[in-house]
Amino acid sequence: DGKTLEIYPAARTTLDIPDTIETIKGYALRGCRMSSATFHEGLTTLQPHAFYWFNVSTIYLPSSASLYSNILVNIPQPLS
Repeated sequence: DGKTLEIYPAARTTLDIPDTIETIKGYALRGCRMSSATFHEGLTTLQPHAFYWFNVSTIYLPSSASLYSNILVNIPQPLS
C-alpha cells in the first residue's frame, strides 16, 4: 500500500523514511547497522520489535518523538 515499511535491507548504511510511511512493521529494521536514521512526521505506528537489533549512530525523530521514546530504550549502542 506504500504506507508500510515491511523490511529494510540490512546492508544499507543510512535510513531516510519518507513522510508517506505511516507504519513500521515488527522486525522491519532487524539487524540494520546505520550511521544515521531519519523518521518523518507521517510515522504514526511502530509495531513491536520494529527496532530489533537495530544499531544506529545518529537518529532523527519527528516532533512527536516522545510517543516513541520508550521504544528506543532497547536499541543497542554502537561499539566504539
